[in-house]
Amino acid sequence: MKLWLLNFRKGMKKLTRHETECALRYLQTAIAGCPVDRSTDLAKILFYTGIALKKLGLHDGAVRSWNASHQLVKNGPVVRHLKRFSNEYGMAKQGMEELDDWKAFYSIQLARYLRSKKSRCIGTVAESDMIRDLISDAWNELKRSGTLAGMSPAEKIGVFKSVSIVFPFFYVPGVRQTSGESVGRDSKSCPCGSGLPFRACCGNRDRGIRISGGIF
Repeated sequence: MKLWLLNFRKGMKKLTRHETECALRYLQTAIAGCPVDRSTDLAKILFYTGIALKKLGLHDGAVRSWNASHQLVKNGPVVRHLKRFSNEYGMAKQGMEELDDWKAFYSIQLARYLRSKKSRCIGTVAESDMIRDLISDAWNELKRSGTLAGMSPAEKIGVFKSVSIVFPFFYVPGVRQTSGESVGRDSKSCPCGSGLPFRACCGNRDRGIRISGGIF
């Protein structure tokens, strides 16, 4: 039996026994080892990985995993889960429209900032705080303008993308930029913290940056 398939079966067994953290580790390993030409199998593993992430409270990672599964197989239970747990932006529901909007705006702006960096990652806590503050200031200004009133999510995405934030170059002398470490496509854990393997998360596009599994 193929090792990836054995890990998938072990993960499923752990999931049925409510040993969710252990199940997630097996499922992550199965994703990393599953051949790229076995799209149906990979979609199934991604679906159950989303179930495990949801049980662990990692809602963004769950929706991202289901979105990845849906890209491979367009029907089945993954469609029902996405309708139930994701919003119009293709992200995990936040319970309030304004929070859904904020998260989509933040993700779009953060992706824009990361694309300007060679490492494609946040290097320090100070950098993370600075970027979040800049995005938050732009968001508050946009809300005060009243521009978003009555707009559909698709229209809001257009507005979010039109907002230009000047992000300064950020470097902290003497601080080790751990984000600069190389990450292989078969790495078991994505450095973005989603709970998914790099191959199924930020590494699933040659040039794209996946932040929260949105559809923008």
